[in-house]
Amino acid sequence: MLEIGLLALATLATGGLIALARTHWHQRHFYKPTPRQYGLDDGTLIRKSHATIAHAGVYSFGTPAKGGESRGFAQLRLEYGDLILQDARSKQLLYFPMMAIQWVSAITLEPGDISAITLHIEREGRWHLLALRLPQMEMTVLVRVLRQAIHSARINIGNLSYKPIGPLSAYYAHQSLQGETVLDQPVELYLLPHLLVVLKGDRVQAKLDISSVRRVLAVDRIHGVLDSVLKPNTPEGIVHLYSMSETVSFALAPFRDFADEIGSLSRCPVEHVYREDKASKL
Repeated sequence: MLEIGLLALATLATGGLIALARTHWHQRHFYKPTPRQYGLDDGTLIRKSHATIAHAGVYSFGTPAKGGESRGFAQLRLEYGDLILQDARSKQLLYFPMMAIQWVSAITLEPGDISAITLHIEREGRWHLLALRLPQMEMTVLVRVLRQAIHSARINIGNLSYKPIGPLSAYYAHQSLQGETVLDQPVELYLLPHLLVVLKGDRVQAKLDISSVRRVLAVDRIHGVLDSVLKPNTPEGIVHLYSMSETVSFALAPFRDFADEIGSLSRCPVEHVYREDKASKL
């Protein structure tokens, strides 16, 4: 009887420890991170839990395929590692984690001492664009914060302006044993200087680091017997991207221009293979 009682107590204790561990994990999982110190060019630090970046401006929030409506905001501030924007009309607060920012565009200057910038944000598996128009002085503060929080490879500020390519309609593709190109699921390709994003709508399907691409091959596509019936108006070419860890293939209409752009960004060789000499190349 004593042994049974001790066993029951041990079981209860173990269950309590497991429950406590789960509770503690959930607390840590949803715990808001402590404020980081962002150094500014003048040597000062933003030490408080929040700091105002801009008191007013214009923003739009959309996707690569569809830009959002331009709206005014009443305040843009940094708080616990988040950019927080308050809509001027609805007073709603929008949160944008700094860690979710995947790319920052170059700054464009507009009349009236206004600067414009676009932040590419991936959050919960979706790709969004946050475009901001601010007075130049306040844009300077935002740029300082972004430079402190985001890796330089993801920031295009100070470089030549680059307009992202896409979204381009494409198909995942692979080659059959008979040498025919088989088209898989349709996707959209969105190309940034450092990243190729594979989308379905605004949902991210995959990402490929451009710097990992070692070879690009653009070839005329060999059609299947029923392609013209089952998949009319399909792309005439396919691009193979050979990276350090994988090989991916996409069929798309502007396949040769797309291959050249990938080669230019990754600084790797690009081979163009035509139908008549495809056999010898592959």
